[in-house]
Amino acid sequence: MSFTFVQAREHESNSTTNAAAYSSNVSAGDLLVVFTDWNGAAALFTSIADTQANTWTQVGPFVTSTSVGTFTLGCFYAIAKSSGANTVTLTITSAVLSGLILLEYSGNSGSPFDTSTSTINGFNGTINLSLTPVAAGELLILCSGNNSPGQNYTVGSGFTARTNQSNVLLGAGDLLSSAAGSNTGSLQWAINTGDEGIMVAFKQRAGGVPNSLMLMGCGT
Repeated sequence: MSFTFVQAREHESNSTTNAAAYSSNVSAGDLLVVFTDWNGAAALFTSIADTQANTWTQVGPFVTSTSVGTFTLGCFYAIAKSSGANTVTLTITSAVLSGLILLEYSGNSGSPFDTSTSTINGFNGTINLSLTPVAAGELLILCSGNNSPGQNYTVGSGFTARTNQSNVLLGAGDLLSSAAGSNTGSLQWAINTGDEGIMVAFKQRAGGVPNSLMLMGCGT
């Protein structure tokens, strides 16, 4: 069973907490993915949690850039325990600008995580990441943040933008079915701001051709 995109939400805050609700009810068993990005050397991660009390797992370490300011990018995922409304809350130690992207996909396996990679690109506005998943048919998700909030972005060939592409802190896009071997994702900001990137792969539910879900995220 291949992955299907369900919904996405982007939200920003200037508090120690950034809480955002999925726009529609989530479905039990679906893969929930959250990208986080915040600005400030003094702001440290405290927690990520939701109102369904799902178990959230971090994908790889945080990626921190100090090219212009200090921006920290992270990625987390959970499997929805139940169907219904769900609000996700990021908590950090200082009241600074932060962004959340909430994503939901159906079709994941019970143990979906495959592999991940990350980069810091030197503040040139473009994130390029390559990853080789365990099988063809994986979903790639690309997320990027920028250190000049309120910018526009585009995603590379094969990807579909999943959040508002104008006047945002974070942007995201996905490729629902990857090719065999190495896959590359890219995101371009309108100005040279994008600086961090994460790409992650998740396995899909058994049935038909084995697939995985692949995520890419980046921020500044």
